[in-house]
Amino acid sequence: MAIVKVGQIKTSLNKAIAYITRDDKTQDKYYVTVSWLFPDDPDIRNPSNLAEAMMTDDKNSMAGVKKNTTLARHVIQSFDPKDDVDPVTAHGLGMEFANRITDNGAYKYVIATHIDRNHIHNHIIICNTNGKTHYKMRLDKNTLMKRWTPISDELCQEYGFSVSPRHGQDMKTSQNPTLWLRSGDYYASLRGEGQKQRIRDMIDRACTESKTFTEFSNTLKKYQVEANIRGAHITYTDLATGRKYRDNRLGMAYDESAVMMKLNHQALKHVSVNQKLIDYEDPEKIRIIIPHTKGNKRITVPKTMATRTGTTIRIYFGQDTGIPVSDRQGKGMGKMSMRDLYAAFGQPAQTWNDLKDVRRHMPRIELHGSAKQNGWMKNQMRMAGEISRQATALSLIARNGGSANNVIQELTGTLQQADETLTSLMIARQDVISRIALDEDNEDSEMQLFEIDEHMDRLEDTISTLRTRIQAVDESIREHDQRQRPGFSR
Repeated sequence: MAIVKVGQIKTSLNKAIAYITRDDKTQDKYYVTVSWLFPDDPDIRNPSNLAEAMMTDDKNSMAGVKKNTTLARHVIQSFDPKDDVDPVTAHGLGMEFANRITDNGAYKYVIATHIDRNHIHNHIIICNTNGKTHYKMRLDKNTLMKRWTPISDELCQEYGFSVSPRHGQDMKTSQNPTLWLRSGDYYASLRGEGQKQRIRDMIDRACTESKTFTEFSNTLKKYQVEANIRGAHITYTDLATGRKYRDNRLGMAYDESAVMMKLNHQALKHVSVNQKLIDYEDPEKIRIIIPHTKGNKRITVPKTMATRTGTTIRIYFGQDTGIPVSDRQGKGMGKMSMRDLYAAFGQPAQTWNDLKDVRRHMPRIELHGSAKQNGWMKNQMRMAGEISRQATALSLIARNGGSANNVIQELTGTLQQADETLTSLMIARQDVISRIALDEDNEDSEMQLFEIDEHMDRLEDTISTLRTRIQAVDESIREHDQRQRPGFSR
């Protein structure tokens, strides 16, 4: 089975080609084919030259290149992991598909098969101008559904793979709120898990339209999903079916902390407060008495940074932000750090996902497509790859008898780093989704979204592996300690 999606490229054609032909995704460009070049042509390694060749055709078209002209089409053909498609077959099938939808290469194309994820997929960038007739490619709403997807289905059948249902997915968010659905998740939805993915998509969309948890809940309800905080978790109810989903069933990016981070666009920590400590409350803010200060110290927080369940209020703070403190009369008394807050109110129940000692903090950079932002994003993705490699090495050390205490310390540090990087990418992903929803810088944003999703997938796998390894080493330490106790016998 292959799912086909298509978008358009109006700027940054060079960047788009550079992305799809990256060495780490295509086995050093082994799985890259350029329709107008021989396989050994050195220009295959030069995205600028490939983009220039396409631009030449665009400039020679009847209408030429004007502002907002579509330069190329970006087609993604994703294969279901259950079909067990190997890279050679995927690339060959993709080339046949590309030839048929480009009139045997009359529209120049570059195809790259990405093999670095758990499902293989082809990226095909097609010049929007026919190099022979100089006419532009005309696509309408039926092109994907009635022409291109059937061609892909026919080829899949010939190769012995399953065939996709008619999905008609387009990359235009204003018409399709599930743009950011990952291809791997789409296959899960085809196997009967679509309702769970729909809930995730609606949560992502509601976050782009909300600033507070209350707004988020109200917006989500418009999309037929209800969010209720129950204890430490959010329960999401699909109002269409009545089915309930606990946040941890949807994944790391959909619990209360993750939603608050998406709404506030920054990494957050929280403390839980009993409502008896509320000294004053109005529609805008809450003033809370700090325990063990004889009522002499208070903190005031905006309601946008709070959630409430029963008699418990959870207050969220930026992890690098000092919290202003005042006396009974409202006079300032300095600021408290997160460590001070934990000492006063108690720290949330420890999990491997919320480590007590934050050794590193990632600065929040506003995402506006600037050079600084692009550098920040690349650094996060570089770190994601490095964390995955480090986790693999540490797991090997643990399995081969390394010092248990040293290994668990290093594993925990790496897990913390992975968790913080995942948090940063999760917030960045929400910002990119917001940009796409506003139709700002759409091509670059879509490309960024693909990259972020790939690294998030890898990090989530790494975090799961690290947790399992930490638990195993921790259990071995406890067993060892128990054997050392006096009177222990087998």
